[in-house]
Amino acid sequence: MSKPLLRIVERETKGSRPYVIINPFTGRGIPLDHQLLQEVARTLALKLNLDGVDYIVGFAEQGLIPAYTVAAIAEIPFIGSTRSRLKNDETEIHFIEPHSERPDHYVYGIRKEYSVVIVEDEITKCKTLYNAVTAFQEKGIKVQDIGALIMAGEVKDLQKLENKGLDPKYIFTKQDFIHSLDISLLN
Repeated sequence: MSKPLLRIVERETKGSRPYVIINPFTGRGIPLDHQLLQEVARTLALKLNLDGVDYIVGFAEQGLIPAYTVAAIAEIPFIGSTRSRLKNDETEIHFIEPHSERPDHYVYGIRKEYSVVIVEDEITKCKTLYNAVTAFQEKGIKVQDIGALIMAGEVKDLQKLENKGLDPKYIFTKQDFIHSLDISLLN
């Protein structure tokens, strides 16, 4: 497989992270290559502990397509986060994506004692994942594994999740890509 393109673009909108990572797996800023996404999602699914998992969970916006693709390959139901809060839903799980302009995420439909695997398009500093895992665990939901297509941060950042008993799996690091714009923005 040749090196795919990864774009690191400065944001104009507010948020604590000054850049956004645009990758070939989400259909935003770089056309989605369905064949490449299927191949990468299949590889990630094989790395994940999916035994007895009730749902694959993805986060809006960029994490939804990769998570759905892994769920479809694994034949496990998919649930995605939303930025819209529903009224009077006792299954609500709320967590924050600290670097986002709209940081609030809500997940609905997962009940206590269910087991999930979270799939993301990319991991940077693990803050969003840490917040999500904490919120799921507080609701009595087991996060069995975490997967990402790209590890864009430093491996040391995974320590936060390892302290929660999770060892995130990923397919690519930022070095596996042809970079457009300033890769130093990731540091």
